[in-house]
Amino acid sequence: MKKLMLVLIIAIVPVLAFAQFQIGATAVYGGSVSSLTSSSSLSTSDFVFGLESRLKLWIFQGGVTALYYPEYQSVDLLTDVGLSLNIWFIRIGLGAGPNFGFDTAGGSDMTDAGWNMKATVDINIGGLSIGVVGYVFSDNLSDLIQSVAGSENSPTTLTPALGVTVLFKIF
Repeated sequence: MKKLMLVLIIAIVPVLAFAQFQIGATAVYGGSVSSLTSSSSLSTSDFVFGLESRLKLWIFQGGVTALYYPEYQSVDLLTDVGLSLNIWFIRIGLGAGPNFGFDTAGGSDMTDAGWNMKATVDINIGGLSIGVVGYVFSDNLSDLIQSVAGSENSPTTLTPALGVTVLFKIF
């Protein structure tokens, strides 16, 4: 057992040396993306705020975002796994995964579930990352896949959202 633990530590430590973990704040626009062009003024009430964390290992990235909706007294937990490429000081990422909604007023019961696809573009300045994030939400995975594949039967039930992130590099 001790040898197995030693082998695992010897294998994991070099891999984690190249890992990158970031955590920070995010703000997602609560209205429709099309109304952004017609709206002349934005206020903080137009946004949903939350926390985001990302773990990047080589070109693979996993993320978790928690968004709090005060008017519904609920929290949405968005998870994704995908690819992320660093090009000089710019990082471009694309991922997908399940999302879960929790009611905070009556306890922590899960209220809904669905799928999301996330695209990110970040500017890395030392240990700070400032970026734009775009989401597409769907109730089921097949609708999301059909939309990405550009199928003629692509559903119209997809919900897009845009946001900004400020992330700090932990390691």
